[in-house]
Amino acid sequence: MTKTNLARVVMGGIVAGFVLNILGYIVDGVLLAPQWNAGMAALGKGSLTLSQIVGFNILGFANGIFGMWLYSAVRPRYGAGPRTAVLAGVALGRCSLGSERRVLERERSVPERPRHFDYARRHYRMRGRRPRRCSRI
Repeated sequence: MTKTNLARVVMGGIVAGFVLNILGYIVDGVLLAPQWNAGMAALGKGSLTLSQIVGFNILGFANGIFGMWLYSAVRPRYGAGPRTAVLAGVALGRCSLGSERRVLERERSVPERPRHFDYARRHYRMRGRRPRRCSRI
C-alpha cells in the first residue's frame, strides 16, 4: 500500500477546481444566463449575490480537491488510466449533486425541498426492485 502524497493531491485539486470554476462560468454565466435570470425572476428574486458566487467558487475548489483525492484513493485498486478517472468523476458527480442547490437554499433564493421527498426517495431505493439477471443461453 502506497502513501498518498497530500501536497500533490491538493495542488491537483486546486487546478481541477480552477477548471471547474471556469467551465461553470462559461456554462452558467454565459450560455445559460438568460434561463437563470428568467427562473430567478419567476421566483421573485434578483440575480445571484456576491456571497452566492463566492460560495459556488469555494464549492468548485472543494469538488476539485475531493475529486483528486478520490482518484488517488481508487487508483491503487483500479490502476491508472482514463477508466479510473471516469469512475472517480462519476462518483464525484453523485456526491456533489445537490451542493449548488444547498448554497441557494442557504441564501433563501430557492424554496427548500420538503423533507418527505428525500425520505420517499431513499425509502424507494431501499425497497426498490433488484435488477433482473439475464439468463444465459
